[in-house]
Amino acid sequence: MDVKLTVDYNALFSRTMMKALDLVTQIAVGVLRMEVRMLHTKEDAMAANSKHWRHKLPGGRFGEMFAHPVYLLQAFPGDALEPACVLAEK
Repeated sequence: MDVKLTVDYNALFSRTMMKALDLVTQIAVGVLRMEVRMLHTKEDAMAANSKHWRHKLPGGRFGEMFAHPVYLLQAFPGDALEPACVLAEK
């Protein structure tokens, strides 16, 4: 059996994210609210290709992309993640 391993850091190690995590952990800054926005236009390579694999997933493009902002939110220490709402539009 072949197994494919992929790692999707999804901006977890970007300069901005690393600085934010540093502020929270090293300087003890509290996080009261976080908002993550991800915008993919119709010109996006995966979005523009109607035969791309992610269109076949439950939820299509939204189903594939939904986990990515959650990864960013879960990176911050503290209480369990409790989303207040999810807004999505096509």
